Amino acid sequence: MKKTQISASTSSLAGYSLKDATETIRRLGFASAGVLGQVDSRNALGVLPGYAWHYLEANGMNAVRDTVSGFEIVTIHAPYEDLQLASYSPDIRSLSQIIIQKSTEAAPYLHAANVTFHLEPPRYFDVASTWDLLMAAGREVARYAKIFAVRVAVETSPLVSTDLLVRLLDEIDAPNLGATLDVGAVARCTAAERSATPEVIEQVNQAIVASVAQLGERLRHVHLHDVMPEGWCDHRAIGTGILDFARIVSALDAAGYSGAVEIELEEEEREEALWNSRLALEHYTTG
Repeated sequence: MKKTQISASTSSLAGYSLKDATETIRRLGFASAGVLGQVDSRNALGVLPGYAWHYLEANGMNAVRDTVSGFEIVTIHAPYEDLQLASYSPDIRSLSQIIIQKSTEAAPYLHAANVTFHLEPPRYFDVASTWDLLMAAGREVARYAKIFAVRVAVETSPLVSTDLLVRLLDEIDAPNLGATLDVGAVARCTAAERSATPEVIEQVNQAIVASVAQLGERLRHVHLHDVMPEGWCDHRAIGTGILDFARIVSALDAAGYSGAVEIELEEEEREEALWNSRLALEHYTTG
Protein backbone atom coordinates (compact mmCIF):
# COMPACT_ATOMS: atom_id res chain seq x y z
CA MET A 1 0.00 0.00 0.00
CA LYS A 2 1.22 3.48 -0.89
CA LYS A 3 0.77 6.60 1.25
CA THR A 4 -1.31 8.21 -1.50
CA GLN A 5 -3.92 5.50 -1.01
CA ILE A 6 -4.52 6.52 2.61
CA SER A 7 -7.68 8.60 2.68
CA ALA A 8 -9.85 10.24 5.32
CA SER A 9 -13.62 10.47 5.23
CA THR A 10 -15.29 13.81 5.89
CA SER A 11 -17.70 11.82 8.08
CA SER A 12 -14.84 11.55 10.61
CA LEU A 13 -15.23 15.29 11.30
CA ALA A 14 -18.73 15.69 12.69
CA GLY A 15 -19.69 19.33 13.23
CA TYR A 16 -17.35 20.70 10.54
CA SER A 17 -18.47 22.32 7.31
CA LEU A 18 -17.53 20.45 4.14
CA LYS A 19 -14.89 23.05 3.30
CA ASP A 20 -13.41 22.96 6.81
CA ALA A 21 -13.43 19.16 6.78
CA THR A 22 -11.52 18.84 3.50
CA GLU A 23 -9.06 21.56 4.53
CA THR A 24 -8.49 19.71 7.82
CA ILE A 25 -7.92 16.43 5.99
CA ARG A 26 -5.25 18.15 3.87
CA ARG A 27 -3.64 19.75 6.93
CA LEU A 28 -3.49 16.36 8.68
CA GLY A 29 -1.36 15.02 5.83
CA PHE A 30 -3.83 12.92 3.85
CA ALA A 31 -3.30 12.72 0.09
CA SER A 32 -6.83 11.43 -0.60
CA ALA A 33 -10.33 12.06 0.72
CA GLY A 34 -13.80 10.56 0.82
CA VAL A 35 -16.82 12.87 0.82
CA LEU A 36 -20.39 12.23 1.92
CA GLY A 37 -22.99 12.97 -0.75
CA GLN A 38 -25.67 13.78 1.82
CA VAL A 39 -26.45 16.67 4.15
CA ASP A 40 -27.84 16.59 7.67
CA SER A 41 -26.73 13.01 8.31
CA ARG A 42 -25.64 12.50 11.92
CA ASN A 43 -23.67 10.28 14.20
CA ALA A 44 -23.36 10.48 17.99
CA LEU A 45 -21.00 13.48 17.68
CA GLY A 46 -23.13 15.70 15.46
CA VAL A 47 -23.97 16.57 11.86
CA LEU A 48 -21.63 15.09 9.25
CA PRO A 49 -20.13 17.32 6.54
CA GLY A 50 -21.40 16.59 3.06
CA TYR A 51 -23.39 17.94 0.12
CA ALA A 52 -26.64 17.20 -1.73
CA TRP A 53 -25.76 17.27 -5.41
CA HIS A 54 -29.32 17.28 -6.75
CA TYR A 55 -30.10 20.50 -4.86
CA LEU A 56 -27.03 22.44 -6.00
CA GLU A 57 -26.84 25.00 -8.77
CA ALA A 58 -23.67 25.71 -10.76
CA ASN A 59 -21.99 27.83 -8.07
CA GLY A 60 -22.64 25.20 -5.42
CA MET A 61 -21.31 22.42 -7.65
CA ASN A 62 -18.19 24.44 -8.32
CA ALA A 63 -17.72 25.01 -4.59
CA VAL A 64 -17.86 21.28 -3.88
CA ARG A 65 -15.45 20.61 -6.74
CA ASP A 66 -13.03 23.16 -5.31
CA THR A 67 -13.11 21.53 -1.86
CA VAL A 68 -11.81 18.23 -3.25
CA SER A 69 -9.50 19.62 -5.91
CA GLY A 70 -5.91 18.41 -5.59
CA PHE A 71 -6.55 15.14 -3.75
CA GLU A 72 -4.92 12.10 -5.33
CA ILE A 73 -8.04 9.97 -4.97
CA VAL A 74 -11.56 11.25 -4.34
CA THR A 75 -14.41 8.91 -3.42
CA ILE A 76 -18.09 9.56 -2.74
CA HIS A 77 -20.39 7.90 -0.24
CA ALA A 78 -23.94 8.06 -1.61
CA PRO A 79 -26.84 8.99 0.70
CA TYR A 80 -28.06 6.28 3.05
CA GLU A 81 -30.22 7.87 5.76
CA ASP A 82 -33.87 6.75 5.46
CA LEU A 83 -33.22 5.09 2.09
CA GLN A 84 -34.14 1.50 1.26
CA LEU A 85 -33.37 0.29 -2.25
CA ALA A 86 -34.86 -3.13 -1.50
CA SER A 87 -38.02 -1.95 0.24
CA TYR A 88 -41.25 -3.86 -0.36
CA SER A 89 -42.86 -0.46 -1.02
CA PRO A 90 -42.51 0.52 -4.71
CA ASP A 91 -42.66 4.22 -3.80
CA ILE A 92 -39.81 3.94 -1.28
CA ARG A 93 -37.74 1.90 -3.75
CA SER A 94 -38.28 4.46 -6.48
CA LEU A 95 -37.43 7.49 -4.36
CA SER A 96 -34.34 5.77 -2.89
CA GLN A 97 -33.17 4.84 -6.38
CA ILE A 98 -33.55 8.42 -7.64
CA ILE A 99 -31.56 9.82 -4.72
CA ILE A 100 -28.77 7.25 -5.11
CA GLN A 101 -28.65 7.79 -8.86
CA LYS A 102 -28.43 11.55 -8.54
CA SER A 103 -25.43 11.18 -6.24
CA THR A 104 -23.58 9.31 -9.01
CA GLU A 105 -23.90 12.32 -11.29
CA ALA A 106 -21.40 14.19 -9.11
CA ALA A 107 -18.62 11.65 -9.70
CA PRO A 108 -17.41 12.81 -13.14
CA TYR A 109 -17.49 16.46 -12.06
CA LEU A 110 -15.52 15.73 -8.88
CA HIS A 111 -13.21 13.23 -10.64
CA ALA A 112 -14.29 10.64 -8.10
CA ALA A 113 -12.94 7.12 -8.50
CA ASN A 114 -15.94 5.39 -6.94
CA VAL A 115 -19.39 5.92 -5.45
CA THR A 116 -20.30 3.65 -2.51
CA PHE A 117 -23.91 2.82 -1.67
CA HIS A 118 -25.77 0.60 0.80
CA LEU A 119 -27.82 -2.38 -0.37
CA GLU A 120 -29.49 -4.32 2.45
CA PRO A 121 -32.73 -6.17 3.13
CA PRO A 122 -35.36 -4.10 4.97
CA ARG A 123 -35.88 -4.55 8.69
CA TYR A 124 -37.29 -7.93 9.74
CA PHE A 125 -36.39 -9.50 6.39
CA ASP A 126 -33.36 -11.52 5.37
CA VAL A 127 -31.30 -11.71 2.19
CA ALA A 128 -33.00 -14.85 0.88
CA SER A 129 -36.50 -13.39 1.06
CA THR A 130 -35.46 -10.14 -0.66
CA TRP A 131 -32.95 -11.55 -3.16
CA ASP A 132 -34.85 -10.46 -6.27
CA LEU A 133 -35.33 -6.95 -4.89
CA LEU A 134 -31.62 -6.67 -4.04
CA MET A 135 -30.69 -7.90 -7.52
CA ALA A 136 -33.01 -5.46 -9.27
CA ALA A 137 -31.85 -2.52 -7.15
CA GLY A 138 -28.14 -3.20 -7.65
CA ARG A 139 -28.62 -3.71 -11.37
CA GLU A 140 -30.51 -0.42 -11.71
CA VAL A 141 -27.86 1.60 -9.79
CA ALA A 142 -25.19 0.10 -12.05
CA ARG A 143 -27.23 0.78 -15.21
CA TYR A 144 -27.67 4.44 -14.37
CA ALA A 145 -24.05 4.90 -13.27
CA LYS A 146 -22.88 3.41 -16.56
CA ILE A 147 -24.48 6.34 -18.40
CA PHE A 148 -22.02 8.64 -16.62
CA ALA A 149 -19.10 6.17 -16.83
CA VAL A 150 -19.08 5.92 -13.03
CA ARG A 151 -17.88 2.97 -10.95
CA VAL A 152 -20.20 2.12 -8.06
CA ALA A 153 -19.74 -0.26 -5.16
CA VAL A 154 -22.00 -1.99 -2.65
CA GLU A 155 -20.72 -1.60 0.92
CA THR A 156 -20.38 -4.76 2.98
CA SER A 157 -23.03 -5.01 5.67
CA PRO A 158 -23.54 -6.70 9.04
CA LEU A 159 -26.70 -8.14 7.45
CA VAL A 160 -25.06 -9.58 4.32
CA SER A 161 -22.11 -11.97 4.49
CA THR A 162 -19.26 -11.58 2.03
CA ASP A 163 -20.22 -14.91 0.46
CA LEU A 164 -23.70 -13.61 -0.30
CA LEU A 165 -22.37 -10.26 -1.54
CA VAL A 166 -20.01 -12.01 -3.96
CA ARG A 167 -22.89 -14.16 -5.21
CA LEU A 168 -25.08 -11.07 -5.63
CA LEU A 169 -22.41 -9.21 -7.62
CA ASP A 170 -21.75 -12.25 -9.79
CA GLU A 171 -25.43 -12.66 -10.63
CA ILE A 172 -25.91 -8.97 -11.37
CA ASP A 173 -22.79 -9.14 -13.56
CA ALA A 174 -22.31 -5.41 -14.20
CA PRO A 175 -18.67 -4.50 -14.95
CA ASN A 176 -18.96 -1.09 -13.26
CA LEU A 177 -20.44 -2.56 -10.06
CA GLY A 178 -18.09 -3.75 -7.32
CA ALA A 179 -17.78 -3.80 -3.55
CA THR A 180 -16.63 -1.51 -0.77
CA LEU A 181 -15.09 -3.50 2.08
CA ASP A 182 -16.03 -2.01 5.45
CA VAL A 183 -13.96 -3.88 8.03
CA GLY A 184 -16.32 -3.06 10.90
CA ALA A 185 -19.31 -4.43 9.02
CA VAL A 186 -17.48 -7.70 8.33
CA ALA A 187 -16.44 -7.89 11.99
CA ARG A 188 -20.01 -7.45 13.23
CA CYS A 189 -21.39 -9.89 10.67
CA THR A 190 -18.82 -12.49 11.77
CA ALA A 191 -19.01 -11.98 15.52
CA ALA A 192 -22.74 -11.23 15.78
CA GLU A 193 -23.55 -11.19 19.51
CA ARG A 194 -20.77 -13.51 20.62
CA SER A 195 -18.26 -12.56 23.31
CA ALA A 196 -14.85 -11.30 22.19
CA THR A 197 -12.83 -14.36 23.10
CA PRO A 198 -9.39 -14.83 21.50
CA GLU A 199 -10.93 -17.42 19.17
CA VAL A 200 -13.69 -15.08 18.01
CA ILE A 201 -11.23 -12.19 17.56
CA GLU A 202 -9.11 -14.46 15.36
CA GLN A 203 -12.21 -15.42 13.37
CA VAL A 204 -13.02 -11.73 12.84
CA ASN A 205 -9.54 -10.93 11.52
CA GLN A 206 -9.55 -14.02 9.33
CA ALA A 207 -12.97 -13.09 7.93
CA ILE A 208 -11.71 -9.64 6.91
CA VAL A 209 -8.61 -11.09 5.24
CA ALA A 210 -10.73 -13.74 3.53
CA SER A 211 -13.17 -11.07 2.32
CA VAL A 212 -10.35 -9.30 0.47
CA ALA A 213 -9.52 -12.52 -1.38
CA GLN A 214 -13.18 -13.40 -2.00
CA LEU A 215 -14.01 -10.00 -3.47
CA GLY A 216 -10.89 -10.06 -5.64
CA GLU A 217 -11.24 -7.76 -8.65
CA ARG A 218 -14.67 -6.70 -7.40
CA LEU A 219 -13.00 -4.77 -4.55
CA ARG A 220 -13.21 -1.09 -5.46
CA HIS A 221 -12.93 0.71 -2.13
CA VAL A 222 -12.04 0.09 1.53
CA HIS A 223 -13.36 1.66 4.73
CA LEU A 224 -10.84 1.17 7.52
CA HIS A 225 -11.16 1.68 11.27
CA ASP A 226 -10.63 -0.34 14.41
CA VAL A 227 -13.15 -2.35 16.38
CA MET A 228 -13.44 -2.52 20.15
CA PRO A 229 -14.23 -5.89 21.76
CA GLU A 230 -16.92 -4.42 24.00
CA GLY A 231 -20.07 -4.70 21.88
CA TRP A 232 -18.02 -4.88 18.67
CA CYS A 233 -18.13 -1.08 18.46
CA ASP A 234 -16.46 0.05 15.24
CA HIS A 235 -15.22 3.35 13.74
CA ARG A 236 -12.53 3.55 16.39
CA ALA A 237 -9.04 4.97 15.81
CA ILE A 238 -6.64 2.55 14.17
CA GLY A 239 -4.48 0.69 16.66
CA THR A 240 -6.88 1.00 19.59
CA GLY A 241 -8.90 -2.18 19.08
CA ILE A 242 -8.66 -5.81 18.03
CA LEU A 243 -8.02 -5.67 14.28
CA ASP A 244 -4.74 -6.94 12.85
CA PHE A 245 -3.86 -4.22 10.35
CA ALA A 246 -0.59 -5.85 9.33
CA ARG A 247 -2.58 -8.83 8.03
CA ILE A 248 -5.28 -6.66 6.47
CA VAL A 249 -2.83 -4.47 4.57
CA SER A 250 -0.83 -7.52 3.55
CA ALA A 251 -4.01 -9.06 2.13
CA LEU A 252 -4.80 -5.88 0.20
CA ASP A 253 -1.26 -5.80 -1.21
CA ALA A 254 -1.44 -9.47 -2.16
CA ALA A 255 -4.70 -8.79 -4.00
CA GLY A 256 -3.05 -5.95 -5.93
CA TYR A 257 -5.52 -3.44 -4.53
CA SER A 258 -4.63 0.11 -5.62
CA GLY A 259 -7.71 2.11 -4.59
CA ALA A 260 -8.31 4.35 -1.63
CA VAL A 261 -8.07 3.00 1.92
CA GLU A 262 -10.39 5.39 3.68
CA ILE A 263 -10.19 5.97 7.42
CA GLU A 264 -13.73 6.41 8.71
CA LEU A 265 -13.96 7.30 12.42
CA GLU A 266 -16.40 8.34 15.10
CA GLU A 267 -14.06 9.65 17.79
CA GLU A 268 -14.56 12.57 20.16
CA GLU A 269 -11.02 13.88 19.53
CA ARG A 270 -11.62 14.03 15.80
CA GLU A 271 -8.36 15.47 14.46
CA GLU A 272 -6.11 13.64 16.90
CA ALA A 273 -7.77 10.35 16.05
CA LEU A 274 -7.35 10.92 12.31
CA TRP A 275 -3.73 11.98 12.73
CA ASN A 276 -2.84 8.99 14.88
CA SER A 277 -4.70 6.62 12.58
CA ARG A 278 -2.81 7.92 9.54
CA LEU A 279 0.52 7.47 11.29
CA ALA A 280 -0.43 3.96 12.39
CA LEU A 281 -1.45 2.99 8.87
CA GLU A 282 1.61 4.54 7.26
CA HIS A 283 3.69 2.04 9.21
CA TYR A 284 2.54 -0.54 6.65
CA THR A 285 3.11 1.51 3.50
CA THR A 286 5.79 0.83 0.91
CA GLY A 287 6.19 4.32 -0.50
